[in-house]
Amino acid sequence: MLHRGRKAMDGVEERGGTSEKTHNVFQFYKGRLWDFYQSYGEMFQFFCDNTTVHGTIRLVASKHNKLKTVFWALLFIGSIVLFYVTCGSVLGAYYSYMVKVSVSVTFQQSTFPAVTVCSLNSNRESEHKRPLEELDRLAEEVLHKLYNHSSTTDSASNGRNGIGQNGQLLNNVNLAWVNDELGFTMCDATGQNCLHNTYSSGVNTLREWYRLHYMDLMARAPNTSRTGNLSIWDFVLSCEFNGVPCQESEYKYVHHPIYENCYTFNGKSMDTNWQSSKPGREHGLSVIMRTDRHNRLPFLSTVAGARIIIHQQNFTPYLEEGGLDIRPGTETAVVVNMKQVSRLSEPYGNCTVDGSDVNMTNIYSSSYTLQACVRSRFQHLMVKTCGCGYYFYPLPSKGKYCRQDEFPTWPFCYYQLYQRFVSGDLGFIEQCPVLCHSTQYQLIAGYGKWPAQTSENLIFQLLSTESAYGNTTSRNDLAKLKVYFGELNLKSYEETPAVTLVWFLSSMGSQFSLWFGSSVLSAIEVVELLIDCIIMAAILAWQWIRRQQGSQTKSMADKAIAYETNSFQAQADAILTQGTAAVKHSVTRRSLILPAHGQVCVVAVISSPSPNNDALYEPQVPPDMEASSTGIIHHQEGNTNVLSVDQTETGFTSPV
Repeated sequence: MLHRGRKAMDGVEERGGTSEKTHNVFQFYKGRLWDFYQSYGEMFQFFCDNTTVHGTIRLVASKHNKLKTVFWALLFIGSIVLFYVTCGSVLGAYYSYMVKVSVSVTFQQSTFPAVTVCSLNSNRESEHKRPLEELDRLAEEVLHKLYNHSSTTDSASNGRNGIGQNGQLLNNVNLAWVNDELGFTMCDATGQNCLHNTYSSGVNTLREWYRLHYMDLMARAPNTSRTGNLSIWDFVLSCEFNGVPCQESEYKYVHHPIYENCYTFNGKSMDTNWQSSKPGREHGLSVIMRTDRHNRLPFLSTVAGARIIIHQQNFTPYLEEGGLDIRPGTETAVVVNMKQVSRLSEPYGNCTVDGSDVNMTNIYSSSYTLQACVRSRFQHLMVKTCGCGYYFYPLPSKGKYCRQDEFPTWPFCYYQLYQRFVSGDLGFIEQCPVLCHSTQYQLIAGYGKWPAQTSENLIFQLLSTESAYGNTTSRNDLAKLKVYFGELNLKSYEETPAVTLVWFLSSMGSQFSLWFGSSVLSAIEVVELLIDCIIMAAILAWQWIRRQQGSQTKSMADKAIAYETNSFQAQADAILTQGTAAVKHSVTRRSLILPAHGQVCVVAVISSPSPNNDALYEPQVPPDMEASSTGIIHHQEGNTNVLSVDQTETGFTSPV
């Protein structure tokens, strides 16, 4: 970057035809620091002569042979293009944020998962028994009208007992055929905007219609109905873990809006959770349940038996979205294999550690999950839009469940939101990331007839003796469940970056070495060249701006020259003749020297011709040449006397 051939670098000054070395250290240091190239050609010549990048020396070494110069120039340009292409692929791989999954298997004692069991035979609350029976009768009547179905109940003959006219409980919700498809219509308060929902089969239509009315009826229930009125021993006849009977502290009641009576074994309420040190059928949970098919909801819960779901202790069981059905008269064996998954967060993936960074208020009392986030967002949006909440989800603070006597048009509002949710317009999936670290359970279920014909009499007798089961001879009133680990090998799946920073730097270095045979320092030389190019461009731009400013001040220069020609010579001669020094001084006239800013224009410099004469010439300005009257200003600059023109007095204006 240092300019060669300038006398300032050599520390030589010309004075009176002689040369002498200067010992001004600052001037020497300043020259070394700030000297720069005079042109782009000089810059590239210096780079090609001194860089460690291979091939560049051939661009200047063969300059007398144009054919070789062109040949090496094409090779060098081709190397640059190929280097750019390969580096682009490396950059693309790095910024694609790909991950690789490593799998490890360890054998260890494991915490047994929580098991939630629900009876599919809903036990109806006394305060809801009459409305739900009326709803069943209305559903039978609608089914009879639509399909000429013969009702199995006496509803048609006994009347509807207060049910709305035309076979409806909710206003503006009517079942009807539309283009050979069965559905029901819902309208807003004006009756102008309506939605018509159709389904693939009449069974699905009637079930959804029943579900809608069921939510409205149950929303009017007092909070006491959510505490459960069925003892666990009316549902669970026997419970053991590792051959030890279950204690009361090892299970907890969980209310479900459809199944109502559910119990969680080995949940988060336990002080110490069950531990499994051996796999196999005899080292897990064994439960015998009552599955009699009485008092169930015929259109909402169409399956007899029980339903289970296996989950972590601190998570809410979402029975509608997962779980297994337990058949009456069978033994269901569920083999559990546990795995742990660790995901990478941004920028490699979309996950959250514990949900604290998700802009969402969890309506569940359990830990964050994807399902909890989606349900919470939907419930908050429904309360905000419709004024009331969805019955099957918990309520946010100060919220109310939807019921027609308080919110007449809630079905229309709910289905509008539900359709947007199903179509993905609400964007809940994108707004709810999965957990970065989670434990998952892989289930394998097997079924067998239970009890066996040879042992059923003995089992019935033992159950009637040891529990409140009572006497029975029907195997369809019982079901057995076994849950156990198939193996204690814990599989861990961990995501790690497929392209790390070390790999990226190594790949870039390999490409640079391949195409140019260079190192990191060579790359720094290229960066230095680019910086020099930018500096050179800035210098050229600054010079161009200065030239533009000079052309704009041409008219001002003409005025200054005219003033100098007509007035200055006489004034300068008068000043010289008034001097007391014996030596003569030279007058150097300048056309115009304008500073970038200010109001003083220098038009002449008077200096002594003798370098050995240190005496200052102090001209006497005649009275008629005072600055106040003529605009002439006299001042000293070292050994030099300067005459200047005050532009304020002479009428000149600064160009900036």
